[in-house]
Amino acid sequence: MSTDPRHFLRATLYDLLLTNFPVEYDGVWDNDTQVQFENSKFNPPVESPFLAAYIIYSSGTRASIGTIKKFQRHEGFFCIECHVTEDTGMGTLWKISGAVERSLQEQQLALEDGSYVTLHVAKAVNNSAQDNRYFVTVMVPFCLDACMS
Repeated sequence: MSTDPRHFLRATLYDLLLTNFPVEYDGVWDNDTQVQFENSKFNPPVESPFLAAYIIYSSGTRASIGTIKKFQRHEGFFCIECHVTEDTGMGTLWKISGAVERSLQEQQLALEDGSYVTLHVAKAVNNSAQDNRYFVTVMVPFCLDACMS
C-alpha cells in the first residue's frame, strides 16, 4: 500500500462521494449508476447519466518551520463531471450537480495516514459537450496538509 498522502486523499474523497452523493440525490440515484475514477477502465452507459471524478493539483509548499516535522501543503481541486445524454434538458443535470455540491460540503477530514484535508465550497463551474453527452463540472477546492517526516 502506498504511503503517499495523495493516495489517502484520493481514497477518502472517492469514498465521501460514493457515500454521500446517493443520499443527496434524494434516494433516486440508481445504485448501478457508474462513476469513472482516474486510471480505471470505464465503458460509459449509452443512455444513463454517469459521473467522472478526478483530482487536479495546483500548488504545493512547505508549510512548517523547523526540521523535526516537515509539513507540506498541497492545494488543488476535486473535480466531478456530471454527464447526461445531449438534448435531454438541463433539469436532470442540475439536479445531479446540485447533489454533488451538497455531498461534498465544506469540512475538514482526517486521512488514514494522519494528514488532514480541508474541503472548501463546491461549485458547478463548467458546461461542455462531448461524444453526444452534455456535462457540468463541479469543482471542490481542497487543501491537503501532509506530514512528510
